[in-house]
Amino acid sequence: PLFLYLIIAGVIVLGSAIIPLGFDGEKFTRDQCSAACDAVPWLLSMGIAIIISALYAKTHRINVVMKAATRCRRIKITEKDVLMPFAAIMTVIAVILLCKTILAPANYAMIPSRGTDHWNRTYKSFYGTCHSDGLYVPYLIALYIVIGISILGLAVEAYRARNVQTEYQESHYIGIVIFSLLQAVVVTTAIVALLDQNVRARYAIIVISIFIVCMASLLLIFMPKFLLLGKSTSTSRPTVSDGGEGLHLRKFRLEQENQSLATASMANE
Repeated sequence: PLFLYLIIAGVIVLGSAIIPLGFDGEKFTRDQCSAACDAVPWLLSMGIAIIISALYAKTHRINVVMKAATRCRRIKITEKDVLMPFAAIMTVIAVILLCKTILAPANYAMIPSRGTDHWNRTYKSFYGTCHSDGLYVPYLIALYIVIGISILGLAVEAYRARNVQTEYQESHYIGIVIFSLLQAVVVTTAIVALLDQNVRARYAIIVISIFIVCMASLLLIFMPKFLLLGKSTSTSRPTVSDGGEGLHLRKFRLEQENQSLATASMANE
């Protein structure tokens, strides 16, 4: 259950990035918008890292146990034994984000944008966006590399667990989660780069991508377990039938028969 709780926590952290993404200069001050600009990379990166790391630790634990079982060895793997990769990934990402926040903090600014009206007359408008005075590109590249390595490690563990025959086998669902995450990251990055000046469209695309990743992580990991749990509960439930009658009716009839036998025996005496 610990890894499932971590997945839920990762989804909550990732989904909460929608809140600072909605900050703009019309309703919030510049300092508040600048703080929101710094918060977005933290929430997005940490949320994705928690989900990927939890799935990796969970799948790695299953692979270690099944490998020991094939060799007829008894082994005990606790949750703490497989949390080292989780802690390592989270530490590396936290260090990268901390360096980026200190050395290249993001600031909210109004950027001029030129366009033309219906009569092809040039006009100037302004839109709010986050930008950094420092060199922030290396930190973003480092984040992409660390998250990419984490996703690759998860894919390897899921591939190793593809032949594990258990009721809760989830390698196929983990593969779909990985594909959804990669697709969302690649497509969102490309579209956001093209829609640099269209703030509303950019915000909508990012929110939709976050929603897809969160729902894929929750539904594909938890829904099969709920369905299997409900199926096993219904099949293991004891049933007593007597001509299509329920348990309470049969119990009532047995009590009536016992009472009739007791009355008859008393009458014979």
